[in-house]
Amino acid sequence: MKINSRREFLKNAGVALATLALPPGASRAASADPLILRPGVSNLRIRPQGPATEVWAFNGAVPGPVLRYRQGERVRVAVHNALPQDTTVHWHGLRVPNAMDGVPQVTQAPIPAGGRFDYEFDAADAGTFWYHPHQASFEQVARGLYGLFIVESEKPLEVDREVLWVLSDFKLQPDNQQANDFGELSHTGGGGRLGNVMTVNGKPAGAGARLEVRSGERIRLRLLNAATARIFLLGFQAHEPRVIAYDGQAVEPHPLPQGLLALGPGMRADLILDCMGSPGQSFPVMDRRDRGAELARIAAGETGNSVQVVA
Repeated sequence: MKINSRREFLKNAGVALATLALPPGASRAASADPLILRPGVSNLRIRPQGPATEVWAFNGAVPGPVLRYRQGERVRVAVHNALPQDTTVHWHGLRVPNAMDGVPQVTQAPIPAGGRFDYEFDAADAGTFWYHPHQASFEQVARGLYGLFIVESEKPLEVDREVLWVLSDFKLQPDNQQANDFGELSHTGGGGRLGNVMTVNGKPAGAGARLEVRSGERIRLRLLNAATARIFLLGFQAHEPRVIAYDGQAVEPHPLPQGLLALGPGMRADLILDCMGSPGQSFPVMDRRDRGAELARIAAGETGNSVQVVA
């Protein structure tokens, strides 16, 4: 195949790399049979040292599988509850029939342990959304039950590739297990239940979390804050991303206010990121709240074809 321009080369190379840029378990909607979501107990290596952490996960992964549909497509999802307690699934930001909204004792009865509930609705609006339980959200979301829900526009913006980052945190004890203090009154009266280990796509945040890019490529970065209480304030060193959507709603493209992106719990933002570093350079993405911490690092290469840790 003849490539007529550098932009065309980057675009075609981006297609080959797109599967690397999704969290594990990325899924395409089935045309007839429902997609199976199974919330259950699993394990995740959140800290590099010591034992893995027991988490609750959709289909064994944190984040859960990426659900991706075309605008107007019919969504059919069968939830099989393998948790030790009741649950539901709420489709955060999506316009759905009331009976499909996943609010326990309001729009549906909770799905009991071992039970099943079938959700069915149309993906009416394009954008970046997410799914999570509304049953005991303070515990079930904190334990790891969340995932991205992408509805593709009929005329998407032209970029070289797309990258998805799900930001969150976990409150771990010295033995790497989650602190069992979900729903304590002190969290309600204070700043919420903050974790002590931040993650990007379920992996430890920090300098070891690298996004390998090609110099000059254009990325659509879809961001979700799935933490239950933490507010992220993101700064991109040596880069000037432009916001193109908040919470699934398109906005006039604009630079980050004061160079920072504020993401509260449940918020999403879509950015256009032009990667202008020279090969061999790397730049931190920082959380500027409190004392500040590095979340990830954007590393520029000649081809950007290595496996991506946080993409």
